[in-house]
Amino acid sequence: MAVPRRWAIALSLFAFLVTLAIMNLAYQGRPWGALAYIGVGAASVAAWRRPMVAAGFVIATSLFLQLAHAGIGYSDQTDISRMALERTLTGESPYGYVYTNRVGGLNPFPYGPLAMLTAQLAPAIEVVALAGTLALVAWRQAWITLAVVAGFPWMIYIATMGGNDGLPAFGVTLGMLLLQSHPRLGMATLAVAGAVKPHVATFFLPAIGYAGWTAGAWLVGMSAILWSPVLSWGVGNYLESLRYAAEAKTPLGWQRNTIPLPWVRVLAIPLTFAGLFVRRWEHAVWLGSAAFVAVMFFGEWGSLGYAIVFLPIAGIALETGGRRFHERG
Repeated sequence: MAVPRRWAIALSLFAFLVTLAIMNLAYQGRPWGALAYIGVGAASVAAWRRPMVAAGFVIATSLFLQLAHAGIGYSDQTDISRMALERTLTGESPYGYVYTNRVGGLNPFPYGPLAMLTAQLAPAIEVVALAGTLALVAWRQAWITLAVVAGFPWMIYIATMGGNDGLPAFGVTLGMLLLQSHPRLGMATLAVAGAVKPHVATFFLPAIGYAGWTAGAWLVGMSAILWSPVLSWGVGNYLESLRYAAEAKTPLGWQRNTIPLPWVRVLAIPLTFAGLFVRRWEHAVWLGSAAFVAVMFFGEWGSLGYAIVFLPIAGIALETGGRRFHERG
């Protein structure tokens, strides 16, 4: 598929998604969100001769919409992480305890130790991480993926409403890309992402299958160091937090974003172990993504914001693999 044709598809999708965001902003009393159309128009003009400039306009438009949604909606991931650090500083374990968020909801802290530190810099660090993720997608010239991710509603909402999926998304995207040229650094990056949100571990074994155990030792070693505080906080307490999170129900009045088939989640185990036998980078990405979907979207509760973690890298693998197939054909 020629670059102009891919850009035509990308910009059509992006314009549609931007329209949805603008409509939501108008509903929230922020009609000036329509200024985002300027970015769509600028990207359309630049796409045919300067694709990287067009990509820059797409990213800038996405960032504008993220900031325009500041103060709309609420997610307690950052708040829970901050409360967990406060509890830790008093000498208590951050795990095995149920916290009360600002709207009265009850949730545990099921994240990695690093999440307590990165939460102190939110939401700025989340917005920057999401911008970095989009930049990586643009660097790989996955234009359709860039358009979908940049305009994805939960990409626009999640950072400024208190979510913490931006850093794991950046870590998975950067880590999996680095495996192709600097596998040890890629493994270390995946370990850091996993120490923020452990559900990215679905990519660990496929990454080792592709890059080998020599590089995989960096993943294992870094993870052991980053997770070592859990030994003093209590492994049992951490498992209790995971149990609380796994048993969470969709809040009354909220839209269900999952298919409640818990047995599908078990499929993540053979999917990740099958990753040890992959030799192609795209296969490692797709197996890790499939296992991630099985774990995160077939329980009792889930957020569509989780998709930000796998959409960028899965889209890059799909578009780059498709281009190679088309060129060979």
